[in-house]
Amino acid sequence: MKVYNFKINLLFPELVTLLLIFSFSVSFASDTGKAIEAGVDYLYNQQMPSGEFPTYISESPGFTDYQPYTPVSPYITSYILYTFSYFKDSSDYYQNEKLKEMTRKGLDFLRSIAIPPGLWRFEPSLALDIDNTSCALLPFILNNMNLWDYDAVFEAIENNSDESGLLLTFFRNNDKKQPLKADYDISVYSNMLLLYGLSGKTHQPTLNWLNDNITSKWKTELPFEINKWAVEPFTPAYLVSRAYNAGEIDELKPSVEKIEKWLTEYLESSELDDNPQHTALILLTLINFDYDLPNMSKYVNRLLDSQNENGSWLPATFFMDFKPNYYGSPALSTALCLVLLLRYENMK
Repeated sequence: MKVYNFKINLLFPELVTLLLIFSFSVSFASDTGKAIEAGVDYLYNQQMPSGEFPTYISESPGFTDYQPYTPVSPYITSYILYTFSYFKDSSDYYQNEKLKEMTRKGLDFLRSIAIPPGLWRFEPSLALDIDNTSCALLPFILNNMNLWDYDAVFEAIENNSDESGLLLTFFRNNDKKQPLKADYDISVYSNMLLLYGLSGKTHQPTLNWLNDNITSKWKTELPFEINKWAVEPFTPAYLVSRAYNAGEIDELKPSVEKIEKWLTEYLESSELDDNPQHTALILLTLINFDYDLPNMSKYVNRLLDSQNENGSWLPATFFMDFKPNYYGSPALSTALCLVLLLRYENMK
């Protein structure tokens, strides 16, 4: 099973130790280090006693007047725990006790709402689905916690397919309700392929569907037939990019080239809006594509300037349902901004 592997080649351990101590002290004193520290503190205070990070809901795609979403849900928490994997082993400072505690509590929360052999649903009234299942399993894999019967999980996923072999989002033969027209989606398939990639597996029908549909239909306004859950293209782009990068799925290269070309042309023709979540998603996508954006520092500095006094960043819609309702979280936007700052610093 593949997992993240952040390693330093310690040819001269004493020298490396001194360099690391110096670099950590500089990072701690920098604007970026202070922003990360404040953001981690904010997340620590946001996590509920159960280990869940709060989800919010709005009737507006602009995510105004958002309110707490009260049903228990693994989705937002799974994404936040995923970002913590980039802090792991980065340094003694970043691998601090608050991050460790948040990770432990978050994993305990996900375990408490799992359905054997390791499946999840968005909330208790809905059917089990491969999207929440994939997202929830990722932090367990990245933390080397083999608590689930992965063979049974993959068997359940692959048995839930249509006649062509394409996987269905919601598990059938279930007594819970299922949204209509919810299958075949870029974001869902990207999350599932990341799970497969980190597990040393692949699913060719899904790979083929993603490449075929992204190369032929990707644009600023994504058609409903391939995008059921996102209100903008930045979230699906990010999810494709993390499957490609973290999942080491080289076969996604046609999709990567299409999205990279679209995104760089978009940045050339349009100024990024002031939405910090959009900024983080776009820059993380380009980092995952190993694309060198010449003026990235300008966007990072603007992101630093937009951090709230409590350490958070403003939320935005991350996904929607069919009512439609719109979902997001200040904790998620903050986690995305933090992991961008960390990865940007590591690129210097």
